[in-house]
Order: sequence, then structure tokens, then C-alpha cells
Amino acid sequence: MRIIFWLFATVIMLSACSKEVKETIGIVPPGPDEYKVGRNKTLEMPPHYDLPAIKVKDKENSKSSSPETLTEGEQALIKEIEK
Repeated sequence: MRIIFWLFATVIMLSACSKEVKETIGIVPPGPDEYKVGRNKTLEMPPHYDLPAIKVKDKENSKSSSPETLTEGEQALIKEIEK
């Protein structure tokens, strides 16, 4: 009975400890330290990254903004932007 009492008292005392004490004892794992962040490596270009130029095969694939296809509102907006 005495052992159970002391065990219970010890558990209550440890639960009342601050977080730093719990981390020192090993009850709670320490949190990440924002000041110990490692530097990232520099970005590198992968080999053979040169992309070929885009070739337009016909006029159906190319989009043009001719005034015939624009609505009146779109034309008015373009005029306002050009001013």
C-alpha cells in the first residue's frame, strides 16, 4: 500500500513539472529548434534541359485576337488598356 502511495505521489509531482524538466527527464520529446535549421542546397539545372522551340503547324492551332472574334465589351476593355 505504501509503494502505491509513493508511486502515485511521484506521478503527480512529475506531471506538475514544467516542460523543460519533462524534456530533461525524457518524458516529453524536445520540440524542434527554429534556430537550428539547416541551409538548403542551391538549385541546379538538370542536364539536357534545352527544350525545342514550339512549331505552329496550322492556323487552327494558333489563337489570334482579331477584332472580329472579340465582343464589344472586350474591345472596349482593350481600348481602355491601350490608353
